[in-house]
Formats: sequence, C-alpha cells, structure tokens
Amino acid sequence: MNKKLDRYRNKIHNSRWNPLSFIKKEEEHTIQTADRHLTKEEAVTVAAVSLISALIYAFTKFMIFARWSTFPDNSYFFSWHPITPWVAILGSLLYIYCLNAKGVKYWLAYFPAFVGIFYCLIEACMIEAWLHPDDIEWFFQALFPNGLPDWLTGGRV
Repeated sequence: MNKKLDRYRNKIHNSRWNPLSFIKKEEEHTIQTADRHLTKEEAVTVAAVSLISALIYAFTKFMIFARWSTFPDNSYFFSWHPITPWVAILGSLLYIYCLNAKGVKYWLAYFPAFVGIFYCLIEACMIEAWLHPDDIEWFFQALFPNGLPDWLTGGRV
C-alpha cells in the first residue's frame, strides 16, 4: 500500500499540472530575471504576488463582463466613446511589440496586454452594438445555472 501511495505522490509531484511545480517554475524564472540576487523567500513572494495580481486583473474583467450581461440592451453603451477601445488595443499591441523587441519572454509580462485586448474587443463590440448583452449572458448562465450572484454583477440594472 505504501509503495502505491509513493508512486501516486511521485506521479502528482512530477506532473506538469501540479500547481506547486508551476509556482516553482515561476520562482526560478523570477530569480533568473532579477537585477539582483533574490533569496528563495523573496522570489516566492514576488512570483506569488505576480500570479495573484494577474488573477485579480483577469477576474475583474470577468466581473465587468458579468455586469454587462445583465444589461437589458446596448443603450448603456451609447454614451461611451467609440474610439477608446481601439486606441487601447493599439496601445496594448505597441506594449507587446516593445516587450518582444526587448527580448522579454516571460508570459506574465504579456498577460495584461492580451487580457486588455480581449476586453477592449468585447467593449468595442458592445459600443457598436455588434454584440448584445444577451450574447454574453448565455456564457454566464452556463457557469451559474441558478443565476448570477449579486456579488459578481453588482446587482440588477
């Protein structure tokens, strides 16, 4: 029984889907790219805070999409400036180009730009009425069959 348990632990430990190995890779990358020598605790802290920051950033965009899915129609977007999302997309593309030109290969540096582009594309589609709140509501209904919780959407419109 103990050998089976050890084999199972090793299989999980060596799996690429193991969250601990993912954090370990981020820690190693943080140490390699730092301007000064970081201790193990500092590297773990920087890697963990970076990952948490990326998750928070993505989740706030998710919350905004959930809010938009509760709008009855696109009239809420009529007062939004129609060029702003396109300028933001251009800015994100320039940011990605600059990172690539500098030789940055760290995925976490690119993450906010890609999430921002996706967000701005949806925003532009909502402003131009190419996409309606009903079109994104089905996604949230699949995730939350009993209805969207108020803490996620901020309440009904």
